[in-house]
Amino acid sequence: TWCAVCLFIYSITGTTNILKYATRFTAETFGSFISVAFAHDGIRPLLTFFIANFYTCAEEECRRDQALLYLILTIGTGWLGFHLFVAKNSAFLNPSLREIFADYSLPIAVGVMSFVGSVIFRPVGLTPFPDTAVPALQIVYLSRLPILYIIVALPLGFILSLLFFMDQNLTTAATNHARNKLKKGPAYHYDMYVMSGVMLCLSFFGLPWVNAAIPHSPFHARLLADVEIIYHPDGSLEE
Repeated sequence: TWCAVCLFIYSITGTTNILKYATRFTAETFGSFISVAFAHDGIRPLLTFFIANFYTCAEEECRRDQALLYLILTIGTGWLGFHLFVAKNSAFLNPSLREIFADYSLPIAVGVMSFVGSVIFRPVGLTPFPDTAVPALQIVYLSRLPILYIIVALPLGFILSLLFFMDQNLTTAATNHARNKLKKGPAYHYDMYVMSGVMLCLSFFGLPWVNAAIPHSPFHARLLADVEIIYHPDGSLEE
């Protein structure tokens, strides 16, 4: 909640104007850091589970079938998604189908590999998600919290708001780059204002926060664009 309040103050005071001093190098460096963090968070649990259930486990406790299946599904999702994305440069099928496969490469890859893991490899006993009696949606009553906890959360919310401030604005700047040729102009203050309201609502229900992020947002803008590919006689491509 404090984080949302800080972001609201940033939006009405024009704090976003300081981002005009940020260069493309700053945005690319921040984006690289976020990409590495996402890759680390995705690969580390897979490797930990694979090593623990394939190499370092007792023979009767090993789950090598699950370890191999998780590895196959992870690599398969990346491989299928990449090849669907580059299908727009292929000579197969018609342009409309190639564009559909490229635009929806990620959900198609996730859907196909989910089917493979759930149906084709159904005999493999996968570990199910824990089923708890706690409702999925709960309203958080701030009035029940001790006043000391609310005060202590203020500096933590402020520090967290700085991360969201940088992530949101640098991502917005990358998305609004001139090469994307967006028809609507940028609205940095308004974006921050909307994000603070959304974050406040999500906080009351204990749901995870959302914001513009690299590499998702520029990638989505790219997929929503109408791009014409020109094939030159020398084999080069121009968009």
